[in-house]
Amino acid sequence: STAASAPDLSLVLHCHKIPCPQASSSCSSRCVYCRSVFSASENGRGRCRDAPDPALHCLRQWTCVWCAESLLYHCMSDSEGEFWEPCSCDDSMGGHPHPLCCARWLALLALSLFVPCMCCYLPLRACLRCGERCGCCGGKHKAVR
Repeated sequence: STAASAPDLSLVLHCHKIPCPQASSSCSSRCVYCRSVFSASENGRGRCRDAPDPALHCLRQWTCVWCAESLLYHCMSDSEGEFWEPCSCDDSMGGHPHPLCCARWLALLALSLFVPCMCCYLPLRACLRCGERCGCCGGKHKAVR
């Protein structure tokens, strides 16, 4: 009758947090933002693409990229109000250049004459990406409670 004394593993599989001893650093949890399972010992900055990133938020505020997003939303969004990353020419469907890519960059160039801090966006974004690769910037997983 050893089967009766064995723990029910189906309960463990359906839980959001997999139980483990407190001293263990290899506990696995499910992320609130991306819903993937992660290990607490491997949860560093830049691991979760859906988690909020304070450095990216500051970058977007300091470079006034919200002005570009407003322009693109009001002038170049599709029928559903969707638009893509301000400094990208990739279409969301397949990664091909968008037909309005040149008009988009001309509008951003004209806007940067009135809001010159936007010119800092691309170099600072490149620095932020390097920081994400190094593990000092980016979003972290957050466990479901």
